[in-house]
Amino acid sequence: MTDRRENRTVSIYIVASPAVSNDRLCKTIEDHSIPAVLLEAERPADIIERIQQAGCAVITPPGTREPHDGLHLENDVDLFSKVRREFSDLTVGYGGVSTRHDAMVATEAGADYVGFGRLVGDTPPLPLELRVDLCRWWQDMMQTPCVAKAEDLETAATLSRAGADFVAVGDWVWAEPDFNAVLQAVALRGPSQ
Repeated sequence: MTDRRENRTVSIYIVASPAVSNDRLCKTIEDHSIPAVLLEAERPADIIERIQQAGCAVITPPGTREPHDGLHLENDVDLFSKVRREFSDLTVGYGGVSTRHDAMVATEAGADYVGFGRLVGDTPPLPLELRVDLCRWWQDMMQTPCVAKAEDLETAATLSRAGADFVAVGDWVWAEPDFNAVLQAVALRGPSQ
């Protein structure tokens, strides 16, 4: 079986809490070709437009005034199925996945991507070994993209090598002096050593 972790592109998926300023968020997206951002809170319409003009998809949790390019749900497959039907034209991702079974259920329910562990909020991440195992297994078995959230540069590199299609980065990323270091960590390819 071919290892799909080789020769692939891994992207950063920013999870933007209300703590990050609109200006910093937009500038980072514009300067670094970020494909998607998950906004944990509402942002002004002009900021949404600026993000989208940079080629970045705006993903929001359910209940926002207006879903933009997509929605992200966690830990409720019944609600996910309902939202998937209602917003069939949008990207709808499912996070909070901690088992292989739950990952397959999310895919069968129509998830456009599967998030290993919670991507939003302050919930501690799944153990790194579990995230690595799920990413490796997923790349060997499935085609739907997977997302795993990193809590620092080292974890970002590990998840990228393990097979995450998208490495989610949260508030820690704004403390990094050079965003290019984050991009370099995620750009590492190939199986973990």
